[in-house]
Amino acid sequence: MTVSQYNVMLNKCGSKESEGYQLLPTVIDSLAQHQPKRLYAELPLSLENFDAGFRKATYAALANAINGMAWWLHHTLGPSETFETLSYLGPNDLRHNIIILGCVKAGYTALFMSPRFSDPAHVNLAKQVNCTILLVPKGRPPVSSDILEHYTRVCQVPSLEELFDIQHPFYEFKKTFEKARNEPLVMLTTSGSTGFPKPIIWTHDWASSFIKARRLDPPLGFSSSDRLLLGGRLVCAFPPFHLFTTCGSTEQGFWHTIYPSGSWNPDTWKFMRLHPAQNIIFRHHSKDLYEPCVSRNKSIDDEQSVFKIFNDLQEYPTSDLFSPHLGDKDLWQFRGRADDLQSFITAEKFYPTAMERQIALHPDINALLFVGTRRPRGALLVELREITTSKEEAVERIWPVIHDANQTVPPTAQIWKELILFTEMGLPMKRTAKGTIERAATVKMYEQKLDELFAKLRL
Repeated sequence: MTVSQYNVMLNKCGSKESEGYQLLPTVIDSLAQHQPKRLYAELPLSLENFDAGFRKATYAALANAINGMAWWLHHTLGPSETFETLSYLGPNDLRHNIIILGCVKAGYTALFMSPRFSDPAHVNLAKQVNCTILLVPKGRPPVSSDILEHYTRVCQVPSLEELFDIQHPFYEFKKTFEKARNEPLVMLTTSGSTGFPKPIIWTHDWASSFIKARRLDPPLGFSSSDRLLLGGRLVCAFPPFHLFTTCGSTEQGFWHTIYPSGSWNPDTWKFMRLHPAQNIIFRHHSKDLYEPCVSRNKSIDDEQSVFKIFNDLQEYPTSDLFSPHLGDKDLWQFRGRADDLQSFITAEKFYPTAMERQIALHPDINALLFVGTRRPRGALLVELREITTSKEEAVERIWPVIHDANQTVPPTAQIWKELILFTEMGLPMKRTAKGTIERAATVKMYEQKLDELFAKLRL
């Protein structure tokens, strides 16, 4: 398939036609009917190596597998008219794609849970969206007993072999885009970087907006980074965002980046240049750091996908931080998050806010900060309401709540008693006008004493 052929297909998915925008299940069924032998993907037959070869999945085979999943849901759970949420937790294979569209056809909404979520995070998210049915692959469910206890039903989905090898009846899907545009396509989640993960719903309107942004022609003299992936077969051992420098989020999808046509400049490999139609404005944050903010396009036909989720906003701040290239104001380098990300010297990253909130509930604690950036593990800086005991006694008083918080975080973030530092009388934590703690300023104020703690432990 050539790039031009691919763009024709995208145009049909994301542009207005007499019957309105098209829905993804309709697009797949249409491709299966008119181009049944067109290759969609090749799947390794073995999870161990590639020696066993690959299964070729055409669009006809994909549509058949989606029909199989829709009918399995229909017979197992009954068709739904309320977009009931079904949680799926399984291996990273093509079933995710099949489950998304099988759920849409049968009237459900697929929710993909990360296996990296803690048990409390998983259960909290399921409760948020009133999800009581868990889908798992055949065999032993890859979840703990605490998670299983939350669900009223646990159903084993068909294997890829059952979905692809059996010819399934066609599952009719008659909805138009105008009727279904605000209905859910799939439910994803935030990473949980600032607490428990939160649900993010991609509607069909979101998908259409995102597709339209992907097919935007680049400005004269530039090429689209997206189109490096089109027009041939792609072997990828990493997620697609590792192939070229880009950015994005669950709410936005990936940004559309461009580059000057012709040879690549190796000196700018870590910088990105954004398509101007995305209308992303870099607002100054501090020093050489800028926060990209998506400014809403005026025409609803050109509206960016993030505003399909946050439809009451006129500007979406991303909470990312970038620095400009010294010689090209349109090139930007990602520098980190504007929030409280902690980066250990082991390259592990941890967002401590949920842990901090949990520990701060202790009545003896006035304020606290988790400290981990550029250190081998986490430490805790604590400001007590009153200093009436020795350090050792104070640690023992607050230790139970710290011990409980340690159970829900990675080992590197777990606090040791020896890495608890109390603020000094007359030297309280730095605070903003709103009363919130200034993390960087406070850590800098106590940096030497923190260094001494780690030195004693030879860390």
